[in-house]
Amino acid sequence: MPMYILLTLSIVRRINVNTICSLIVVVALSLLSFSSVAKTITAVGSTINSTEKEISLQAEKQGKSYKILGAFFKNRVYMIAKLTPVSKNDAS
Repeated sequence: MPMYILLTLSIVRRINVNTICSLIVVVALSLLSFSSVAKTITAVGSTINSTEKEISLQAEKQGKSYKILGAFFKNRVYMIAKLTPVSKNDAS
């Protein structure tokens, strides 16, 4: 039997049930944290106003409000925003 298989089997034999349960819990919690990450959108334009308008249109299409995270200018304006749920104050 190849050496890497023997090594793998010896490692697997040393893992107990508590270790497996702990590993499952860690994986489940990490997947939950990734699912709660807010969606971001980006836009590129020639001016800050036109780029923000594009961000606004993208957010409106998805029924969300937005918060601009950053923008930079290098021949064009590049902007990134985080989508957030529409609050009751925004709806009025």
